[in-house]
Amino acid sequence: MNKLGNLNEFIGVGNIPFTVNGGVSSNSKKIGNDFIQLMNQCNQACYILPAKFDSKTFRNELIMNPELKKIVLHKNSPFDIAADFLTCHVVLNNNDSDTFMYISNTNSDTICLKKCTSLAISNDILTSQYIKSERMTFGDIWNRGKKTTTSTIKENQISGIGKYKVITKVGKNDGTGFTFTYDDTEDTLIGKWKVIISNVSGGTAVKIASPDYSISYSIIGFEVDTKETALYLKEYLDSKEIIKIWKGFKRSNANTKSVFLKIPLPDAII
Repeated sequence: MNKLGNLNEFIGVGNIPFTVNGGVSSNSKKIGNDFIQLMNQCNQACYILPAKFDSKTFRNELIMNPELKKIVLHKNSPFDIAADFLTCHVVLNNNDSDTFMYISNTNSDTICLKKCTSLAISNDILTSQYIKSERMTFGDIWNRGKKTTTSTIKENQISGIGKYKVITKVGKNDGTGFTFTYDDTEDTLIGKWKVIISNVSGGTAVKIASPDYSISYSIIGFEVDTKETALYLKEYLDSKEIIKIWKGFKRSNANTKSVFLKIPLPDAII
């Protein structure tokens, strides 16, 4: 592509290789962002890429591209890859518009979206939304512990003995409690009421932990002031509407802070 010269004279069609190996190094280089920048030089293009809608390049250089006409999410993957790794294809076609169409390849859900940097694209087409920067979100109260039960580094390893009760597993969403152990230094969110979820999980189990417990690296804790607030926030996060939004913004099984920065807190919490 770089050797073609004036890319405006060509129609670009492609399927991005996720990584390439260069030189004598065994390390792979991710080239998705380079590919987006290259294809953006074409007036007309259609190409497949990872559906990493949150990446800075995807947001600033593709979504904001005046030529962008359509993004098609591959809910039915054309590739034999992990189920939690989503791809999409994009169409650039002399659009010169401030909007584009967003659809999936499995159903008739279609939405017209405005090209702006506050746009948050969801894997659930119709829950895509524009994030108001002045509105507090779950991401603003998102916390994760520092130590884990599986670390090979002694300083990062939970000892199993000590003065703090440290939550290590949320468990199933059946209200039967969570798993904890002990450590002398892991004090993340000790003394605070919190709503807890797993750091990495394909499910949506949500529970409440009292100030008596801290959280490990395997746990995400949403810090609140009182038990009453924790009960309210758990019920809100457990609702079908919020679970749909929550799942829609996940790009993998990780419950990252970036996912929850897109979910506004209820008015009663702010």
